[in-house]
Amino acid sequence: MFSSFSQKYLKKKNKLIYKKYKKKPNYKDYLNLLKKGIVPRAYYGLSLLMAARQAKDLGFKKIKVFELGCDNLDGLVDIENYVNDIKNFLDIDFEIFGFTLKGGLPKYKENKFDRLYRFRAGQYKLRNNYNLNKLKYSKIIYGDIKNTIPKFIKKYKKSFTNSPIGLVIFDLDYYSSTRFGLNLLKLTSINYLPRTYVYFDDHSFSAFDEGERRAINEFNKNSKFKISDIGELAEQLSTFFDKWIYLGKRIKVINYYKHPKFNKSVEQILG
Repeated sequence: MFSSFSQKYLKKKNKLIYKKYKKKPNYKDYLNLLKKGIVPRAYYGLSLLMAARQAKDLGFKKIKVFELGCDNLDGLVDIENYVNDIKNFLDIDFEIFGFTLKGGLPKYKENKFDRLYRFRAGQYKLRNNYNLNKLKYSKIIYGDIKNTIPKFIKKYKKSFTNSPIGLVIFDLDYYSSTRFGLNLLKLTSINYLPRTYVYFDDHSFSAFDEGERRAINEFNKNSKFKISDIGELAEQLSTFFDKWIYLGKRIKVINYYKHPKFNKSVEQILG
């Protein structure tokens, strides 16, 4: 089930719709649940589904999914719930990794881009072990992301070819942390799905030259791979659920053009 935090946003009517769906899970109805925003964090579910569908069509048996910044581990609980739902109708497996700090946001050397007027060191501490005990197969990596990402890549890189990165969820708040986290997206194309999805949680009320948005702009300027908006995703989805008009803009994509399977046909679940 969803995390206790997310269940607060699951209206009684929608809870009944979701419960009814669970009796006869299927691809079409599940996509409709997401498009209509019936379930909480539908943006997580849709991103996972798009990555899983692409991976399945390209012949992969497994993909890697990351949440960078895991406030009290609620998001990981929701990811596992979505993964379980998707596996009911799609034969694909997932490796789930969460990167976080037990003590909350890190204390870096003060700068003008981390949005310290909104975020502060020590916010979003791991408050209890309730969610930790609910997780079944997520792997949690504790520590500062500037150190843990390089160590992770060194440890797991050999497994990326058969279990590529399909989705990375960024909820790191700071410009600095996001910049460090984006190093996960700088490997050679074979380590990813040809179109890897990226979700950024902290766009709201941010100028383009601070926070996550600054980190994205710098990444695009310096990397041969580019983080891109998905044309009309937010606008078309908003005809089903009005909040998609901004939530959909947080879902982005990176085209790894040199991937050997880049031009192989895949189902367009939304187009």
